[in-house]
Amino acid sequence: MLWSDFIFMGPPTLAYQAVATNDPSLLREAARQITLNREALQDKKSGLWSHIVGSRRDAGTWSSGNGWVLGGVNRVLATLKHWPTSSTWTAESQSLVQYAKEIIDGAIRVGPDSRSGLFRNYITQSNSFPEAAGTAMIAASIYRLAVLAPETFATSHYLQEADTLRAAVVKTVGSDGRLTPVVNPYKYLQNTPHTDVSPEAQDFAVFLYAAYRDYFCSKQEKEQEV
Repeated sequence: MLWSDFIFMGPPTLAYQAVATNDPSLLREAARQITLNREALQDKKSGLWSHIVGSRRDAGTWSSGNGWVLGGVNRVLATLKHWPTSSTWTAESQSLVQYAKEIIDGAIRVGPDSRSGLFRNYITQSNSFPEAAGTAMIAASIYRLAVLAPETFATSHYLQEADTLRAAVVKTVGSDGRLTPVVNPYKYLQNTPHTDVSPEAQDFAVFLYAAYRDYFCSKQEKEQEV
């Protein structure tokens, strides 16, 4: 089976190992794995990725799964750009930016649920419930990309979208700090909101805050330079 979640788990680990062992071939393999998985998982019509293909199949464009993909792409892209050995690998960097753009543009085209402002659990399914975790991860990725690929993502179009999504996510945080409504991480095919705490959802909320903080600090630094 191929899972969209893998992009957050596998390629970044290869990228980190490449730097740790000074082995550029591992970093090229990390980028290649993302490309190969995209060929199998991407829905060509929407640009979004399916959740699972293979012996177990979930062709739905799962918001959390697309968030996982974006998170993994960002981590590999950051390594590519910041490691002196790979900082001039423009082809790989451009491909990763394009892959992220396809997902983000696809999600924006479909749009969030009109009442909650959250992307649906399955983004392209109008009967799927509004889901905060995947929305948080997609918004976080836009902020990360605004720093990593500002020529593409540091624009009013993307940043306004990220700000709107972030505001929608903030509204879902309860007095106990719990993010709801979210998908059940233990029964991920269950297309109804999870009623208990989701560790993944809580992580995604932290990722969103950290990405927004880093974007804001980066913006301030550039303004001070001017």
